[in-house]
Amino acid sequence: MMRNMAGMMKKVQNFQTQLESFQSEFEDQQFSASVANNAVTATVSGSGALNALKINPKIINAAEPKMLEDMICAATKKAQTAANDEKNRLMKDITSGLPWPANMGLPF
Repeated sequence: MMRNMAGMMKKVQNFQTQLESFQSEFEDQQFSASVANNAVTATVSGSGALNALKINPKIINAAEPKMLEDMICAATKKAQTAANDEKNRLMKDITSGLPWPANMGLPF
């Protein structure tokens, strides 16, 4: 019984180390997405924060600001989705495919 407990504790420690490493590396990654044939490109960090926004000047039309606003939102959401999808994929690798409880947030 004691050996099993020691082995389990070692696995928990290894998992914690992997999770900490994953967190720091993932937050430094950048995820970009474009919409409307690269008219707007948004770049977000691994945590989903918007870091950069590139707008093709040819699409700027002062008479239609709503269109540009919508493209900015769409590109940002698309980049955030890419970051989230990659986070889920990497977490699946770390947890060896075990499902991560929905109510148990990641440490970041």
